[in-house]
Amino acid sequence: MIDDRETMFDQCKAVFATHLTDIQVPAGHVLFNASRPIFGNRLDYDEWCFGRFYTTLSPKDDHAEYSIKENLDLDARIVILITPEEAAEIVLLGHRYAHKYREYSIEDRVKMLLPMISKKQHLPYPEALALLDAVRQQADKAA
Repeated sequence: MIDDRETMFDQCKAVFATHLTDIQVPAGHVLFNASRPIFGNRLDYDEWCFGRFYTTLSPKDDHAEYSIKENLDLDARIVILITPEEAAEIVLLGHRYAHKYREYSIEDRVKMLLPMISKKQHLPYPEALALLDAVRQQADKAA
C-alpha cells in the first residue's frame, strides 16, 4: 500500500505531452490520462494523449491514495507537460550523436527528434521527472 505522500505517484508511469497547450493543471496536482474513466478531479478535455479521460490529483486530496491505486489498476498515465524543445532535449540525453544534432537549429532539431520521444514514454514517473529536470538544468546552465 502506498503510504508516503511525497512518493505516492512513484509507482505510476508517465507520458510526455507537447500538444496539450491549453490544459490547466492546478498547482500541486498531477494530470492523469487514460483510455477509460479514472479517479480524481475530472477535466472536460477532448485532446487525445494516452486516452481521452483526464483527471487531476493532489497528494493532499482526501482519497488520493485510493485514487492513485485505482488509476494504476486502470492503466492510467501521469501526463508531464513539456515544450517541443524540451522533448527534443530529452531525446538527446545520453544520445551518442547529440553533438551532431545540436549543430542544427532548434526548429530543425525539434522536427527531427520529436518523433523519437516515443522511446521515452511510459517510464516510471520519478524517472521521467529526472529526465525533465536534467534538461531544465542544462538549459539554465546554457542561459
